[in-house]
Amino acid sequence: MLLHLLRWLKEHTDLSFQILLRRGGALEPDFAAIAPTLVLSREISYGSGAVERLANIVGLHTVAQNHAYARIKNLYKKGNVGLIYSNTATNGATLAWLRNLGTPVISHIHELEFWMRHQMDRVSLEQLFDNTDFYVAGAEAVRRNLVENHGVNPGRVETAYDFIPTARHKEIVHDGVQQKIRAQLGIPSDAPIIGAAGTTDWRKGVDLFIQLARALYKQAPDLKAHFVWVGGETKGHRIAELMHDLSNLGLRNVVHFVGAQKNYLEYIASFDVFSLVSREDCFPLVALEAALFNKPILCFDRSGGARELVQGDSGFVVPYLDTEAMAECAIDILKDPHLRRSLGERAAEKTKQRHDVAVIAPQILKIIQRLLLAQTDSRTRPELAVSNGHTLPPEE
Repeated sequence: MLLHLLRWLKEHTDLSFQILLRRGGALEPDFAAIAPTLVLSREISYGSGAVERLANIVGLHTVAQNHAYARIKNLYKKGNVGLIYSNTATNGATLAWLRNLGTPVISHIHELEFWMRHQMDRVSLEQLFDNTDFYVAGAEAVRRNLVENHGVNPGRVETAYDFIPTARHKEIVHDGVQQKIRAQLGIPSDAPIIGAAGTTDWRKGVDLFIQLARALYKQAPDLKAHFVWVGGETKGHRIAELMHDLSNLGLRNVVHFVGAQKNYLEYIASFDVFSLVSREDCFPLVALEAALFNKPILCFDRSGGARELVQGDSGFVVPYLDTEAMAECAIDILKDPHLRRSLGERAAEKTKQRHDVAVIAPQILKIIQRLLLAQTDSRTRPELAVSNGHTLPPEE
């Protein structure tokens, strides 16, 4: 999403910016193609293996880290940086050492309470709040969490919904894509597909996906539905646990874990219903991508921002973790082509109107401009330093 925002800024504004990545990743070349890009982990590294371990033992790693921090801060001072835009709640430590640049800091938050309380250490969380001047929340659920659970002043946070470039989906869908995916997975042409996407972990609810399959086969075995999960692992201890459950449920042949796929949008386009079984998710982009393919969306209440998209006319919101209720809704959709079509069309319409990069990026730009104008510094044409925790592959 940060890539989409930066591409839009580069094309539609005269803002100049530099990019700081805490770590590299699959998308690093895409960032580097947009603007000057530094990878912090690389700047402070002594290499790998034995050399890195030796540097840690004798204390050289700390020396290298401090030297890199000073060098990067000096670089940004020379670059006339006027604002820092941080794209994740997990950047607290980075913001702390950048703070003495004397620039305002915007933190764009996509994380919710469980992640912030249990996947981030206390010091990093405190550093986030101590070194942020204004917050952008990726969903209303995120804004409420910041205000109600972390004491953020409501006047210092604004909701700008997470977004995607909606036009690219026209290039993905082509005649025969559903048949191709079905053939790859051995799914009959008349069998409906209920899909999901994400990492195969507790927060994304991969175990609940199996419970959804169990509930649907209990209620409507005649549908002979198949379930496809795109993203995450395809082997290892976690998958072995899931396969164990599926075998004992007699569902191993109808639930498919296909892992990360470069053509993951083709898989989503082949779904009949998109099930978001996350326990916590800010505003999952995969739900927006499914919506663009006219897929009705199922999600849990109290699990994040998805209900703000669904809102009763683009799918169904069911009680938290109630897979029986979700299965019932899926059955209603699959047995009623008119309902499936109307819900899917409304989902696509809302996504194009409310969640396209061309709609949300100008909102974020106004926030950036507002904070830049509030600067009393007389510098002209300040740059924007953009910080991202790490880059993820497209399917995540």
